Amino acid sequence: MSTYDSTGILMDSRAEILEDLIQAAIDWKGESIKTDDQTLLGHLLRQVATQVGVANGKLQAIYDAMSISNNSGVPLANILELIGMEFQAAASSTATITCTATDACTIPAGSIVKTDAGVKFTTDEDLIFAGAGSDTVGVTCDQTGPINVGVGEIDTIVSSVTGWYSVTNAAVAVPGRDRELDSKIKIRHKNAVATTGDRDAASIYEAVTAVDGVAACKIVEDFTSDTPISVIVIGGDSDEIAAAIDSARTAGIGTAGAVSVDVYNATVKQTVTVKFTRGTEVPVYIDLTLNIVNASLFPTDGDTQIRSAISGLFDTLELGDDVVYFQIPAAVYTIPGCVITSLLVGIVDPPTLETDIAINNYQRATIDAEDIDITHV
Repeated sequence: MSTYDSTGILMDSRAEILEDLIQAAIDWKGESIKTDDQTLLGHLLRQVATQVGVANGKLQAIYDAMSISNNSGVPLANILELIGMEFQAAASSTATITCTATDACTIPAGSIVKTDAGVKFTTDEDLIFAGAGSDTVGVTCDQTGPINVGVGEIDTIVSSVTGWYSVTNAAVAVPGRDRELDSKIKIRHKNAVATTGDRDAASIYEAVTAVDGVAACKIVEDFTSDTPISVIVIGGDSDEIAAAIDSARTAGIGTAGAVSVDVYNATVKQTVTVKFTRGTEVPVYIDLTLNIVNASLFPTDGDTQIRSAISGLFDTLELGDDVVYFQIPAAVYTIPGCVITSLLVGIVDPPTLETDIAINNYQRATIDAEDIDITHV
């Protein structure tokens, strides 16, 4: 029977409705009554159960749409919009390239360079050479997502410009990101409303995580200090992060951290110094040995699905979250037909640990699918 009480609403499924209807028929006429799908009564009962089940499903969906934890997709975006949160859009990787010219020339904005692997970047603005020399310009990848490019890998000129001789990058690219997952924004919402510092911490968390390029944020508070708010951030532009912190904090609340940025506060009409700390990502490596005990159940792309399941687990980790060893097998066993015979984890390659990995408040554990090594025995 469908219920609505202090725990919420739970609507019966078609199978549960049909079971109740059949039992009602038996209570009415006794055990001898025929209710199988070959009888008229049985057919009618199943039609009624189907229609009521569809209606129940719609009612349940409407009710669930009022809950962030039960929601997904557009309905989730709509309800989050009511409280001022929105999904982080997909972003492209960016880098700074060094261009060398043999003569006076202008490399126009939108000029294309690439890596040997074919990853293309376009220049963000015109780069003008009055004569031979070298200079730098920002570039943006032509596709979104966390595309990693190492030092010196952007080395090929695609857009021909007379006088433009060579290109390279002296620093790694800043990885972009995919559109924020439903699971990630739910965690962000949970962290925002669960912060212990009431208005300031929650407001700062929401403001900073909304900054383009921010991958993780943590608020640490110490109200015994003159600077009670410490903001730890991975990713994002420092000026934009500082402006977000200043816009969200109460006037007079000090900030602590290793990074200092001067921000003009239009409310008090003066420049203030905002501090925060840069967090670091800790790459994790996994060596997994599997025994495929049921080849008919194990998918043909089972290894890929396992890597995806483990990556999904790491996507839920925030700054300061330990890597809990026993959670990894739980992710692996979402893929049927296999048994783990060995599981090693660690922050060095190859990994050697069979324990949790401790992560401090200034770190966030990450994993690349390529760093999950799977062997079958």
